[in-house]
Amino acid sequence: MLVHWMNIGPDANYQFLEFYSGSGRITKLAGFVGYESVAFDIQYGELLANQHMKRSAMDINSNAGMTIAVSLLLRSRLDEALAWFACCCSSFVPANRGTSQRSFLTCMGCEEVPSVRRGSKMFSRSIILMVIAIAAGMTICLENPQNSLIGMHEKFIWLVRLLMVYPFIFARHIVELIPTMLRGPVPIFHQPCASRVEADS
Repeated sequence: MLVHWMNIGPDANYQFLEFYSGSGRITKLAGFVGYESVAFDIQYGELLANQHMKRSAMDINSNAGMTIAVSLLLRSRLDEALAWFACCCSSFVPANRGTSQRSFLTCMGCEEVPSVRRGSKMFSRSIILMVIAIAAGMTICLENPQNSLIGMHEKFIWLVRLLMVYPFIFARHIVELIPTMLRGPVPIFHQPCASRVEADS
């Protein structure tokens, strides 16, 4: 990884990095207002991967995907950047409980199920990326549904115990908050709450 980092060229000076970005809506908004932004999602590499019958190079669970993700962090402005993690919640939500068997007492669920193993591996790797981002002085944000059990994951609990967490609500406020978040490594946990939504609306 170190050798790769030293040979990928000059830093890209990314200020906003969105992992698991989907359509990249937040990245587009951040770029529109002037921030150097980059989006990362498994679907961006699927078309080329399918043509060559290979795995997506932007699959965080693959060696290539993890390497690219770490490289993006290392090529950012480090202490003046925000890393946004909208981790896939499919195996962590109650609707999937019958399959995943995840609960407050057994957040790791039934690891004999492939989708559960993939989900746990994906989030564990995301925690590694968050640690790298924090160590580099970046601000991090984890986005997930309110009823998701991802916040009970043992790796995330370990991380949160070391950090002060600031909750906020609407995705449209993210770009407005970027100047504040770029001032220092402040972790932000995005978890919508009905009572707060009513109060803010």
